[in-house]
Amino acid sequence: MTVPNGQLPVQERARAHAEQVLGPQTAKRLAPFRDGVLYVKAGGGARFLAWLVDVVVLVLGMGVGVVIVGGKAAWAMLVRLLMPLLVIGTIIGTLAAGGGGATPARARRR
Repeated sequence: MTVPNGQLPVQERARAHAEQVLGPQTAKRLAPFRDGVLYVKAGGGARFLAWLVDVVVLVLGMGVGVVIVGGKAAWAMLVRLLMPLLVIGTIIGTLAAGGGGATPARARRR
């Protein structure tokens, strides 16, 4: 690529600098937000661990909720009957969303 004053575009300069500092694998994951600010995309392992933590927290939270409600409320059986519907709805909602996750706050400002 040829640039009139001999400088590379911002993203290419950032990628070259990231390659020197962080290594070539990390530099390949460099991507811009919609407003042009650069970030490093998470790798597959980091995304899997984040998903695993989310699932574990969800399951533990639901389990604690069932135990607390089951011990204190007269309508606990209703909660136990409806809990699978909540779990199924959560799974369907997650799969239907495509796993895109939340929009970064920086991109939402515009």
